[in-house]
Amino acid sequence: MKQKQLLGFIALLISAALLGWLLPSAVFLAEDHIEERKLDTLEIKQFDISYQSDLDTAARLQIIHDTPDSSAMPLEHGIYLQAQDVEKIAKQFLRECTGNPSVICERFEITPILFSFSGEGTFIGWDVSMIVNESWTWDALIDDQTGLILRCSFAGAPMQWDSLFPEFGSEADSVTYIADKLSSALCSHFQAKLSEALSSDIRWEESGDYYYIASILLSEDSIPKYTIPVVFVLEEGMISINH
Repeated sequence: MKQKQLLGFIALLISAALLGWLLPSAVFLAEDHIEERKLDTLEIKQFDISYQSDLDTAARLQIIHDTPDSSAMPLEHGIYLQAQDVEKIAKQFLRECTGNPSVICERFEITPILFSFSGEGTFIGWDVSMIVNESWTWDALIDDQTGLILRCSFAGAPMQWDSLFPEFGSEADSVTYIADKLSSALCSHFQAKLSEALSSDIRWEESGDYYYIASILLSEDSIPKYTIPVVFVLEEGMISINH
């Protein structure tokens, strides 16, 4: 009996010793994890504050066009938008741009990315890639804060423009027709996100044997506010907007 009591007492001592050794480590790890979470939250809040005032819309459009070699880091989520919001923005723009209310979008890839421009600023944009109407790829960068499309491009087979723009074949001037569709869609998109007072115009700048370069001007009260360059290469099945 005494031997069993002694063994029990020794086991109790060993358990107490182990508990005393492990408990501080467990508490430290838990506290460390909590502090890391607090730090992450603090950093997100600090970034959120600077992010709101870093760059205005015109500056973001310009810097995206001028600085293709920015630092880019994929994120798990955005701050203002979620993936379903971005998908909705993309589909709405494509419906207005193509004039097809039943536009087919599939094989979505939507990734939030933190862009950092040395000496210029930072912001989060959503990198979007999809197949449109089974024949075309559409790639875009959508601003997390405003929901604006900062740049995008279409690529597909040169002989299948009518699968993207249903009225393409009936238009005598194909380039002007597509430019008008893009201008109208971008204006509507910016009106919805920024100001209903915006209006659009197209300024043709250069043309070659196979390409055309233009700028879509978005103005308010006849004052240009946003200039969005567009390159058309219809013979190669390509349109590039603000690249």
